[in-house]
Amino acid sequence: MLQATDWWLLLLAGAIFTVALLAITQAYRIAVVIVVARFEYVYILWASLVGYLIFADVPGPRTMIGGAVIVVSGCYIILRERQLRGRGVVGVTE
Repeated sequence: MLQATDWWLLLLAGAIFTVALLAITQAYRIAVVIVVARFEYVYILWASLVGYLIFADVPGPRTMIGGAVIVVSGCYIILRERQLRGRGVVGVTE
């Protein structure tokens, strides 16, 4: 049976999730989709961090490798687009 504190924590988690989802929806509405979509995989990193901080769940090697791949590929995309934008390549968004 859930205690009163548990119910408040569930309500707080629901409110935070609602605000986050509204912010993501607004980001897709006002920004170029390709710019926002790059950050979708960062949710895995945030989930790992929250799991570690709240539940003391240590991410496994696969999660760590996947997180490294996400960070490195994101940095590569940013650098590549800066180079392409500097050359004036058509189709590169800001």
